[in-house]
Amino acid sequence: MNIPAHYLTRRSALGVIGAGSAAAALAACSTSSSNGGGGSDSSKRDDYSGEVKFEKFDTSAGNYEPATREHPAKNVPKPIKPDNLNEKSVESFYQNIAFIVAGMQYLYMTADGSALKESNIKGKEQLSKLEEQIKSSGVPDKSWFEDFTVKAFLDTPQPKVEGDNYTWEGKVSANLGSFTVQNGQVTDIPEKSRHQEVPQTFKGTYKDGKWEIDLGMSSSASSGASGGASTGSGSGGGFGF
Repeated sequence: MNIPAHYLTRRSALGVIGAGSAAAALAACSTSSSNGGGGSDSSKRDDYSGEVKFEKFDTSAGNYEPATREHPAKNVPKPIKPDNLNEKSVESFYQNIAFIVAGMQYLYMTADGSALKESNIKGKEQLSKLEEQIKSSGVPDKSWFEDFTVKAFLDTPQPKVEGDNYTWEGKVSANLGSFTVQNGQVTDIPEKSRHQEVPQTFKGTYKDGKWEIDLGMSSSASSGASGGASTGSGSGGGFGF
């Protein structure tokens, strides 16, 4: 997934779109959020294919206001940690993916990684460094996109399960909107560069009563990716740190 660099106004954003990061995370964050203390409202089911949904956010900051050319998004809903993150089940694996991707979107919109630090994502020790990189680039007050949203999709109804190891093939899409702002300067983004999509592999290992989620690059993405910018090195996926 290669967005032209001059539309990505911070190095951290390049890492989100690029391939080859040390750890990866995606977000499927809906602006139609609600208050609550649990996980997604999605009940356990046989078919999880399609868009990954996360529906529990803290909206106490106020009504969400989308970004404009004059100001960044305001009162971004903060994902709330689900209650079932450490159960050994397909539902829990799904909720881990959903919470991680929601937390990553919140981080890139606000420079606040506190939600993601509550997740089971592999490589969490790098989050503080990533927060500083994002803040130093001007996020959220001096640097933003019109509509920085990412979504995750699952290709199959159920993951592949081998003992304590779960694998789910899917996709990640990223949308930047029609413009980006950096230090008061507005740059329009051509329509062809506003949306990108890559294959993605979601891997979960259940050990010592909890999950470790590794969002590594899928084999098709690995063979097809070239020229993607990144904040890190090593095996990674479409979105990483």
